[in-house]
Amino acid sequence: MPLAISGQETVWYKVWSKLGLNDEQIRSYFTGPAHLPWHRMSNVDYWQSPLPKSWLEQQEVLQKQILKRERDFNMTLFYLHFSGHVPKELKSNLSRCQNSRNESMGGYDSKISQSFYRTNGLSVQHHSKMYLEEQTAIYGTRSYLWN
Repeated sequence: MPLAISGQETVWYKVWSKLGLNDEQIRSYFTGPAHLPWHRMSNVDYWQSPLPKSWLEQQEVLQKQILKRERDFNMTLFYLHFSGHVPKELKSNLSRCQNSRNESMGGYDSKISQSFYRTNGLSVQHHSKMYLEEQTAIYGTRSYLWN
């Protein structure tokens, strides 16, 4: 039961674009490729960014190849789900978005700290639905979700 995590940033890129963030804001929110595991775990944002557009494109292609092979072997796939981790710029684009920031992550500068929704309100549910729809459109149906 493999975790299907490659290419996740492509899904987020499309969701954040639909919510009004521009290319520079989105790609700067992600970390550089070497630090994406920490970003995906909601530990750090903006570090060694922006994430190259070519990385997003290549990871989407790679993930589709991985998923095809895993499905060929009848594997049960796990996809990531929305954890409430959002770009800090989202708050200025959506008046209904209330997020809080972790200002002191391991001694890092606050400019790379993470933003999260405070509650499981309508914004969280709406963005979660958008994420799942986008993920399904790009990578196909999911088997299980992990958040």
